[in-house]
Amino acid sequence: MKMIFGISVILLASVVTQLSCSTPPGTNPKVNSYVLAGEKRGSDGNQERLQQAEWKTVVASESGFSSISFRDAMNGIASGSSEYYFVTADGGMTWKEHRIRERNFESEEGEYNLVHSVISSSGSIYAIGALENSGSAIFSARAPNDPWNIDDKYLRQSLNDLSVIGDQAWVVGNGERFGYVLKTLDGIEWEKVWESNEHSLAGVSFLNESVGWAVGGDGAILHTVDGGRTWTAQQSKQKENLLSVAFADPQNGYAVGVKGTILRTSNGGRTWEKQVSGTDNSLIRVAVAGSDVAWAIGQDRMLLQTTDGGVNWKKSPLPSELNEYDANIYDITISGKKVWLATQNRIMVLE
Repeated sequence: MKMIFGISVILLASVVTQLSCSTPPGTNPKVNSYVLAGEKRGSDGNQERLQQAEWKTVVASESGFSSISFRDAMNGIASGSSEYYFVTADGGMTWKEHRIRERNFESEEGEYNLVHSVISSSGSIYAIGALENSGSAIFSARAPNDPWNIDDKYLRQSLNDLSVIGDQAWVVGNGERFGYVLKTLDGIEWEKVWESNEHSLAGVSFLNESVGWAVGGDGAILHTVDGGRTWTAQQSKQKENLLSVAFADPQNGYAVGVKGTILRTSNGGRTWEKQVSGTDNSLIRVAVAGSDVAWAIGQDRMLLQTTDGGVNWKKSPLPSELNEYDANIYDITISGKKVWLATQNRIMVLE
């Protein structure tokens, strides 16, 4: 597991989706439902009429998980600190296990860790990870059962986060001193499209093929409108290292980082406001479901949620199945009405 900014974290690209609304039987059809601290509520806060929402384990594996992402409501992938990864094509109802070594890396020594993986619009898989005896690498395959390609030009560098739009993808990493951005159109050929002379980079999230944000050391927030070719610094007014960023739309976004840092913008990043998280734990991932609803995860099993645009962040009860052995939460994403967690040994869903 990589050490980034002095803390042990596994970073994963944010999947920005719109949380669908549902109308439970017997309720006013104009009352939207949302998930709060493991309970389904109406927008009037009335939970007595609504069924209890519970976390469910959908995959349990000793292989370990660090990443969960969905291309759309049906197609998702989970991977982690091993050569194994799991793919679903039915919205998470069933997951099929695959092993990268079975495809074309049988002769290589040491294990492969698929730290962060995503599925492109054409069904290709892109992943950043590590070769146990060498260092960082980028993996790609046309489909789960196809042979894998490996790009090992970045063995002695850190590859920290990955974001995909369509078949295009971006990776942020750090060289000897500062960060850089890689881009691909097909998952095989990667180009270094930008390099910083000032900031280290930890997280990246693209809203479309042109517009994206990256975050990193000393409160750095960078913005691009040309697909990552050029980046402009935005003023966070923070010095804490930022680890993850996610946007619901071109105006509304969140960034999180060490010491419980949460920042929010409602104007595309022209200004960022610090919010009260209620914790000093480092927050390693943020996922959004609209401008007002967001989740954040962090060290020591920290799970936070807001439903009012960050005016209030509340600690959400942990899934009851998590114990001390598999308590760490490494990733979170939202797909449709479902919130997904990648924990040390489980993939869990809140519907």
